[in-house]
Amino acid sequence: MAGPQYSSEQLDAICTALYQAKDGDQLVRLFQQMGDSPHLRPEWATQPVMIGTYIFALFHSASFERLFDVIGRSRFEEKYFKELQDIWYNARYKEAR
Repeated sequence: MAGPQYSSEQLDAICTALYQAKDGDQLVRLFQQMGDSPHLRPEWATQPVMIGTYIFALFHSASFERLFDVIGRSRFEEKYFKELQDIWYNARYKEAR
């Protein structure tokens, strides 16, 4: 079953709002409904908001192996480094517990 169809602008706005609210549950549901990930959709690979919110959703759902894979395969602007580093360290900590 295909998920909802959103334009890039709509997805950007939805993901930004959910991320700012730190609503990991809704982000996880959104990506599950779409049945895909930004890492797998080429048009999303250059959209930092999509990759960043997907990483946050992976962290929230404790999908650490996938999170590390996405971080390792993606390129990010320097302004996102600190936040991604924090997510990476927190994921490593939670994974080890």
